Amino acid sequence: MSAKLKIFACLVFLVAASAVYFSGFLEGKRTYVLGIIANFKGKNAQLGGESLNSFNLAYDDYRRAHPDGFELQILPVDDSWDMAKIRSAYLSIADRADLLITLTSSTNLMIIREDVLARPQLVHALIGPSTTALSGQADNMVRNIADVEQEQRQIAAFLQSQGFRKVLVALENEYNPKYTREALEKLRAHATSLEIDVAAFS
Repeated sequence: MSAKLKIFACLVFLVAASAVYFSGFLEGKRTYVLGIIANFKGKNAQLGGESLNSFNLAYDDYRRAHPDGFELQILPVDDSWDMAKIRSAYLSIADRADLLITLTSSTNLMIIREDVLARPQLVHALIGPSTTALSGQADNMVRNIADVEQEQRQIAAFLQSQGFRKVLVALENEYNPKYTREALEKLRAHATSLEIDVAAFS
């Protein structure tokens, strides 16, 4: 497990755990359920497994430091980063969790967006989705990264600052179109001095 991934996951865990703890403080709750939806069984499942291990390690560290602290039950649910599986994965855990972390794509998140918004009492920590469809909304979702508008603006600024005149974009157009298509659109909007060629693949 990379040190960067472990540190990142621990930070996410601390934010998530704090949100869970204080959301139930007035109710006197001492036990919470943290649901984690990620790719645990599909192709390229390493990140999901490493992230789950990091959450478990962070909670073990917390329990050693705070033996009288709250109890946390961590429930992992696999979506294999598969558009056909994400909604059933979400519905299997959404009404059992006090806080839900999703490590998934913009495309998958948009499939369950209405289900997420239908549970305003449940805080959702999003790791990955960057579509601008979620930006500037007063909702129950917290993201760990900039949206695709900010991301592509910075990429365009860097490319132009380096004096590039032409770039080739490899566009994956099947797995995560809600991200890739919007990202290309935003890059073209901001990189006005660049000639952009696209090689699309599935």
